Amino acid sequence: MLSILICSKCKYFLLFLQGFVYANDLHSFKYNEKFGYIDQNLTVVIPAIYDDVEEFQGKYAIVINKSSTNSEIKLYSVIDKKNNYVDANLRNKRRLTRYSQNIFIENLKAKYYDINKRKYVKDLSKYSQPYQKIPKTSFYFARTIYDSDNFITEYIDEQMNVITSSNEWLKSYAMIDGMAFVIKTNWEQVVINQEGKELISNVYDSGTNASEGLLAVISDKESGYINNKGAFVFHCEFEPNLHDFSPPGIDYPFSEGVVAVQTKNGYYTVYDKNGNILMAESRYKEIQPCSEGVLLYIRADNDKFGFMNKQGKNIFTEEFDYAESFHNNFATIVYKNNDAIIDKKGNIYLTKDLITGNKDAFVNVYGK
Repeated sequence: MLSILICSKCKYFLLFLQGFVYANDLHSFKYNEKFGYIDQNLTVVIPAIYDDVEEFQGKYAIVINKSSTNSEIKLYSVIDKKNNYVDANLRNKRRLTRYSQNIFIENLKAKYYDINKRKYVKDLSKYSQPYQKIPKTSFYFARTIYDSDNFITEYIDEQMNVITSSNEWLKSYAMIDGMAFVIKTNWEQVVINQEGKELISNVYDSGTNASEGLLAVISDKESGYINNKGAFVFHCEFEPNLHDFSPPGIDYPFSEGVVAVQTKNGYYTVYDKNGNILMAESRYKEIQPCSEGVLLYIRADNDKFGFMNKQGKNIFTEEFDYAESFHNNFATIVYKNNDAIIDKKGNIYLTKDLITGNKDAFVNVYGK
């Protein structure tokens, strides 16, 4: 199955506002191998009828069912919080992804559909790949246009205006916060800005995209996170989490002001955006990006899942056979072979109990 930055002056206001944000938000649950949604009062509002789901963002969520004629085919649709299919153009599609709260991408056609306008708003079938918009960032698409033996790579904005272009960029990735990783025709790997100027050259590897104004980079001389001026904000070592041997492969994005980085000896360190170490090197199989102040981890010795705060301290006394990151105040877990959800106070609710209307916590595992 498929998060907010808070300024210190707004802290108490947002804590008050958070109750209203959560009040109308839903969270997915699993029951008998199907998925549905509960509200913040633990009431089932959408029954477990889908083969897979993504979490709600705003008014809508993507749900998935297998084709009735071929179980290998997944059909994607968009629903609202009353379990209504919102538009025939977004129902039973072979692939849908979210671009923004109201715009969804038909991946097989690379068409962008706006629910509010009830129409397709752009066709990016010639572009390198569809991307999800990241809120509060400058964001530009990359496309390569071929003409006989020649080509040109362009970066464009959402209104299809060309921001910068070159015939020297063989492979390009999305430009976020004024930074993009590019492989040139001479196979040199560089990071460019939105004017097309090279911020840093001789790049051995990079993150796929910038996050929160920083991009992970390994150059021939140093490694760490750079800003959109090409300056290193802080240095650190990376273990590239590649599934193949092709860069970019340093996918350690910042989220909520922190990042968990796997170092070259297989251990993780948690940094803030100034490079301060919040959690010293510790051995984990994986640590997911921070979500709602909590990081999900998988232990290296027994593959158990658990939750830690930004300083690396476990917030619960139990670890789980399976878990997902927090979303809308809950996280999906498997607790002692039972599908369940857990809240941030450590209350575990078995989904088989929620189905029957029993909202009593099965157990509490909040750390002391």
